[in-house]
Amino acid sequence: MTSPESASGSKNLRTVELDDVDRKIVDALNKEGRITIADLAAAVGIAPSTAHARMRALVDRGVIQGFHAAVDHGRIGRGLQAIIGVSLRGGTRHDSIVASTRTSIIFEYHRNSVAASFT
Repeated sequence: MTSPESASGSKNLRTVELDDVDRKIVDALNKEGRITIADLAAAVGIAPSTAHARMRALVDRGVIQGFHAAVDHGRIGRGLQAIIGVSLRGGTRHDSIVASTRTSIIFEYHRNSVAASFT
């Protein structure tokens, strides 16, 4: 599924208008992402078929960008998080860095083309 990026780096800054039903759906999904369509419909006060169609439309419009598990990384031996910077020398290929991220200890990778100095 392709969707616009989030507001924290959005390529698509167009605001999507939501009505009260859409807002209630988003709120319910924020509270419990694994809610069933039947429970979502009951929480919002609409028919299950309407809840499903509305949720699908929110996904299609890029309002909902996915459904994710909130993982306690400490419970699986990944309690330490570190953000590091890597500067590439001229001629170094970006895909060689991407290949090095295909390891079980690196589970998230972000590419940034902005030069920064932290001195």
